[in-house]
Amino acid sequence: MSVPKSQLQSEAYGLFRYICEDMDVWNNYIFEEVLDKDNVKKVTREPFLLKLEEINDILGEMKEDLKSDSVQYMQNEKGELCKIFDMGQNLIEDKWWIYEYDIDEYKNMIMGKIIEYKVIEKKIEDETVKIQIENGLCIGDTFAI
Repeated sequence: MSVPKSQLQSEAYGLFRYICEDMDVWNNYIFEEVLDKDNVKKVTREPFLLKLEEINDILGEMKEDLKSDSVQYMQNEKGELCKIFDMGQNLIEDKWWIYEYDIDEYKNMIMGKIIEYKVIEKKIEDETVKIQIENGLCIGDTFAI
C-alpha cells in the first residue's frame, strides 16, 4: 500500500527524529511467555508488536521510495555515494535526508524483534497442540482450535 510522499516524509521524520533513543528501547525489549487470567500461555506485549509492525511498514515504504526513478544520492561522511530518502521540509539536525543504510539498519533491527515475537508465539502454539494431543484430542479437533 503506497502512501502519499508528503505523508511518508512526515512518518519518516517521526521515526528518525529520536532514532537513537528509540533503537535502544526497541533493541533491548524482551518478549516473555506469561499465563493469562485463564491460565493460557501467551507472549507479553502484543501492542508492542503492533507498533513494531507499523514501524516496519513505514520503513518498507521508505525502501520502496528508494527504488523510484527520482531517487537521490549524497556523499556520506566517508565520501561514499549513497542513496538517500528525501524528508522534504522535515529537518533532523539540519538534514533533510536519511541514508539508505540507516533505514536498513533500523529495518533489520525491527524485523529481528518481530521474528523474535513470532518464534515465541509459534513455540507456545506448538506446546498447546502437543498438550491437546496428549490429553486425547484427535488431530481434527486440535486443528479446529
